[in-house]
Amino acid sequence: MGLEMQNEWLDIGDFCIPSALKWRTLIYDWSPALLKFYLNALQMTLPDQRNLVRWAKGTEKTCYICEKAVGTAKHLLVGCKRVVMIELTVPWETNIPKDHTIKVNKYYELTNKLTRNRFVMDLYAVEVGARGITAKSFYNLLKDLGLSRTHINKFLERTSKAALVGSFQIWLGRERSLDSGGERIRRVR
Repeated sequence: MGLEMQNEWLDIGDFCIPSALKWRTLIYDWSPALLKFYLNALQMTLPDQRNLVRWAKGTEKTCYICEKAVGTAKHLLVGCKRVVMIELTVPWETNIPKDHTIKVNKYYELTNKLTRNRFVMDLYAVEVGARGITAKSFYNLLKDLGLSRTHINKFLERTSKAALVGSFQIWLGRERSLDSGGERIRRVR
């Protein structure tokens, strides 16, 4: 691998703000996996399809996602012509079917435009009810993303709780004004 490839990041100096990372951030705030990703991404040494072939650890250079272009980190992170759009709605549970249809229809024109421009488009309209009940659409999304049953169940449980906690917070503040003063709204009788 040539130095020009590893030092590509030096060419961005004129139009980017340099990272001002502190040791404290790197050691305490970032996980080892995030730090490893960051350093490898800067040096163009992520184990993407092109590098795996270069290092004789793989045979296929094609992107796993779009199956068309050469699978480089640059392509995968910012150039792949595959779009996975996820639209989350938190409706009252009895409105889930209606709201699901509204969301799918809302993105109909955009999905057609992307498809005409040769993007592979996956739209997922998913719902978690205001009382924490998850719709089957959410399960299907996680399954399609390749999560294991264990991870799906944990994710659904956490998402359900987040929706419930959000609804609870709204409930607790139901009589407060929405202005920054937090004064109570007086009900007109």
